[in-house]
Amino acid sequence: MTERIGVIGTPGKWSTEALADAFEARTGFRMVIDMARVTLDLGSGRLMCDGVDLASLDGLVVKKISEVYSPHALDRLEMLRVAEARGVRIFSPAEAILRLMDRLACTVTLANAGIPMPPTVITEDPAAAAETLE
Repeated sequence: MTERIGVIGTPGKWSTEALADAFEARTGFRMVIDMARVTLDLGSGRLMCDGVDLASLDGLVVKKISEVYSPHALDRLEMLRVAEARGVRIFSPAEAILRLMDRLACTVTLANAGIPMPPTVITEDPAAAAETLE
């Protein structure tokens, strides 16, 4: 049986297309997935793109989830968690990417692990921010 592995990225971009070409050369299956075209039906658990249920694939490789950071990028990763729950292997796992995209969560995780960090102050208070800069 040939593995069916889709590449999530930006259609037409060299790195996405080269990765999809490499998988096609090994497996005979090629699919570039633009997450802006994916539809999730939570009731059925179907994660559809161009007539293919992504949860029916053997794997998904995330090259690029979005061209820019936005709430849509976070939503797209949450959608991939449905495919993971249905047994699709995703590289890298959606939750790992979510943690990295949340910059504060990443910073706190590194600091909690004792990783040396530059002096960092986090606040929404303009006065506290100004005081930090003095």
